[in-house]
Amino acid sequence: MSMEIKVVLSQQKELKEYADNLLETYRQLTQYQEKLNSAWQGTEMKVLNDTIDSLRQELRVISMEMEDIGHDIIRAYQELGEINEI
Repeated sequence: MSMEIKVVLSQQKELKEYADNLLETYRQLTQYQEKLNSAWQGTEMKVLNDTIDSLRQELRVISMEMEDIGHDIIRAYQELGEINEI
């Protein structure tokens, strides 16, 4: 395995780890929201829930984008390799 592919795979792995961390934060925020909803019934909970839902959605989107970037890195490397073989 060439040094270049090792670097590319390392970058993809790092992005995957970041994406996984964001999903873990998403899960923890979901649990926190559930606990908060069961313990606090104030009228301000609608605003708080909307804010938390927005944050959760953003975490999910960013996580998916990071994984996509990781896949794009591999595809770009493969395409460059094909171009260099011509």
